[in-house]
Amino acid sequence: MSAAESRWALAIGALLLAALGLRLWGIETGLPYVYNADENAHFVPRAIGMFGHTYNPGYFINPPGFTYVLHAVFALRWGGDGVQAAYAANLGDVFVVARVCAAVLGTAAVGLLYVAGSRLFGDRRVGLLAAALLATSFLAVFYAHFALNDVPTLAPLCLALVGVAGVLRTGRGIDFALAGLGLGLACATKYTAGIVVLCLVAAVVLGPGRRVPGLLLAGALALAGFAVANPYALLDFDAFYDGLADQSSASSDGGGKLGLTQDNGLLYYLGALTWGLGWLPLAAALGGAVGLALRDRGAALVLVAPVLAFLLFMGLQDRFFARWILPIVPLL
Repeated sequence: MSAAESRWALAIGALLLAALGLRLWGIETGLPYVYNADENAHFVPRAIGMFGHTYNPGYFINPPGFTYVLHAVFALRWGGDGVQAAYAANLGDVFVVARVCAAVLGTAAVGLLYVAGSRLFGDRRVGLLAAALLATSFLAVFYAHFALNDVPTLAPLCLALVGVAGVLRTGRGIDFALAGLGLGLACATKYTAGIVVLCLVAAVVLGPGRRVPGLLLAGALALAGFAVANPYALLDFDAFYDGLADQSSASSDGGGKLGLTQDNGLLYYLGALTWGLGWLPLAAALGGAVGLALRDRGAALVLVAPVLAFLLFMGLQDRFFARWILPIVPLL
């Protein structure tokens, strides 16, 4: 390894350690009480419940990808049914393990975004800067302290971006495969990660290589990844469809939450980005979007158009939460 390679390895290694440190610092916040209603209800209890019945979550308002990860980790840590006794004795211990899983996956997203940015622009400095912003952005750090699916989704989402960058620049088969697999796993962890499909389509249209076979490969692996991480979407399709319908109805017709001071979703998300990502990074993202539109239309369509589409779609819903914009933070 050359001296330059060693310096880059040290830089990204130091960044990953810092990112993990930020995500583990305060990981026990609030415990043994679990104040976040979604954290208390959705993933940890259902992962534990799978030890007493089938692997069918029977619940698809949130996809079960992260639930299966937690189930596997609990089995390794407590040997299966032992997690039920641990949960009854001190549920804080179980939630710490689940939160560490979220923190580790959030750190993995930082490393993958470094690769994606470096490949997309052919410059490691771009990748390192993007990774550093994700490593330190408030939303990505704060929600890595909770056993929720928002931050874990960023790992497969950034894997998809690694593939998308390759599809746009080189068009190799492995790039289509990575993009498709990452997309499928991301959607099986959180449905809104599907916004990356717009990145992939733009890269396919504008990139070199065998586009139709590549797109078919990406589509097949996306479906395979989704099915592996959410198998009962196919095996219990009626329940899956009902869960999707319930989620859509709750988002679009459920009304706002108590205490919400903003009644316009688009304005809310734009405001949330000023503190969730930061004023300076957001201003830089805006300037970068204009610059890309002028000098690199391909990258602009891959990165900017999906962000605008996501903000418009999510901003038109009746319910809005800051963490729901995490899928576009890597793009910004």
